[in-house]
Amino acid sequence: MAPPIPPSKPPKLLHLQILRTLAASLVVVDHTYNELYHRGVMPAGHLDAAYLLGHLGVSAFFVLSGFIMMRQSAANFGSPTSPITFAWHRTLRIVPLYWIATLLWFATLRASRIDVPHPFLQLGFSLSFLPNVVNTRKLDPILGQGWTLAYEMGFYALFALCLFLPRKRAVPILFGILVPVVLLGSFVPVTPLYRLHDLWSFYTYWLIILFAAGVGLAVIEIRFGRVDRRSLAVSPAWLLCLPMLMLLFPRSPLPNAGATLKWFSFFGAIVVVLCTLVRLERPGWFNRLLILLGDASYSTYLFHIWVYGWIIPPIAALTLHFHRAIYPFPFVVAAVVAANVLGLAIHFAVERPLTRVLRKVRIGRPKVPQPALT
Repeated sequence: MAPPIPPSKPPKLLHLQILRTLAASLVVVDHTYNELYHRGVMPAGHLDAAYLLGHLGVSAFFVLSGFIMMRQSAANFGSPTSPITFAWHRTLRIVPLYWIATLLWFATLRASRIDVPHPFLQLGFSLSFLPNVVNTRKLDPILGQGWTLAYEMGFYALFALCLFLPRKRAVPILFGILVPVVLLGSFVPVTPLYRLHDLWSFYTYWLIILFAAGVGLAVIEIRFGRVDRRSLAVSPAWLLCLPMLMLLFPRSPLPNAGATLKWFSFFGAIVVVLCTLVRLERPGWFNRLLILLGDASYSTYLFHIWVYGWIIPPIAALTLHFHRAIYPFPFVVAAVVAANVLGLAIHFAVERPLTRVLRKVRIGRPKVPQPALT
């Protein structure tokens, strides 16, 4: 009998790597404007537009996460060891670097004598990917941008459980959990007793439906086969930056902000879809750089807050005579460049070596080598 043919690995979509770079950079833009406002460098007129850009980057990441998880695990449903292997690989990808960034930021806050109520209790919630109920303002962890990772880890846990089932049963169950949870959060009120209302809002936040959107996109691709993607040199991911034009017309607050957020999430999902429909052949040096920065986007996302103390004071000293309508932009450009450079350095110096060492720990059933096909 002929030896079994292992399932083919789906082709790597390089436009999605470029999308990672741009999505992480939009988050940097959002946080840069927020930092400039709190440092008294600029007024509040840009804040809502910048927040929408950061939200757009997070939305693209959530859709992309659901798509990649489903695409890479499509052949692993129904196996008793697949959930363990999946959970271990996701833990290696997310947890060590996040713990390092959180502990470093915690040490930075303590060294700067910034008041953190119940500091070690907050640290425990943060490292556990749980809503930080000790935080007096929001449920954000000590490392503020880590709030998205609580949703990521929750999605990974749900996805790992679904891997125990055959795919034709697992996908409807996945949708049957995520969609009703969001609907409950939209239509079922909860008493404001202590932080119960905040916890209910956190766990039923409508943004988690984007994970299901990414899974659905991957299911469509699997169901109808690999599409014949046309090569495109200019990435559709650049459409993600189109809303940055809002920054030219600062206005805060924006009207009907809740509906605007949902439209931005829909736009981010559309850009992800466009990036999956095309391929990138023989990328030039600039695209190769963006792809490399996409590999480092997780490090950029976690560590970019350190660059503000380095770039804002010197640029502020050089741009005091600039008009208010233009002077935020040198800060933003410098922050995006510095954040991506720092993320790339951490990716090579810490993330890659650490992941390489931890992956030597074998979890799950060892792979049986397949005989060579002739």
